[in-house]
Amino acid sequence: MIKKPKRIIERTDHSSGLYRAAFDRFIGQSEVSTILDVAAGDSPFAEDMVSHTGKRVIRIDRDYARHEPKGGDWEAGDATALPLEDDSVDVAISAFMMQHLTPDEQRRALAEMLRVVRPYTDGRVGAVGIFPLYKPKKLAELIQKNDLEGKLAITVDYDAFERLPIAERKLEQPTLWIPNWQGASVEEQSRLIAAIVESNALYRRTTLRDIARRAVMAHTGNPTVRLQ
Repeated sequence: MIKKPKRIIERTDHSSGLYRAAFDRFIGQSEVSTILDVAAGDSPFAEDMVSHTGKRVIRIDRDYARHEPKGGDWEAGDATALPLEDDSVDVAISAFMMQHLTPDEQRRALAEMLRVVRPYTDGRVGAVGIFPLYKPKKLAELIQKNDLEGKLAITVDYDAFERLPIAERKLEQPTLWIPNWQGASVEEQSRLIAAIVESNALYRRTTLRDIARRAVMAHTGNPTVRLQ
């Protein structure tokens, strides 16, 4: 019997239920019609959203250049240089991506997601959602220290996570929301992004598995190695 080769691509391979639990606060609103999923990977979220709600979900993942996903509305691209115009989507979301980026890459990815989201105004939803947030208390402290309170939201939909299968329920973590607030200056956005990155709240605790993965990455030169 020939064994299937192990997949080495780091993917966002999670259910629509997990995405809804993490992001439904904004994507569930009737005003939202276009959603950007950054580093979408293999998640069936886009297909399910289109079929059940009619909302458009644009998927972007740099790995699509090598592995084309099923369905339409996707493009190969990097989170740090999104191939979209300014103010072109209602909500931009990303799951399990930020923890794999360097601090500089996190800054650029957050700035890019804010760039492509329409302003948050009365009657129009506009926000960036990042899941998961591993150190919400640390981030909240830094936001307060930098006088940036009210510029973001940290949410957990406990009821939604409770409805998930046990294997995914254990992934319950807060979601970081950044409304692309109307009239924000470039300086304000830069300070907010810097505070988020400097808090290290988007990084989980390093495990032996992470250390092994990084060793393989360094040896192979492949930045998307996944150990299975």
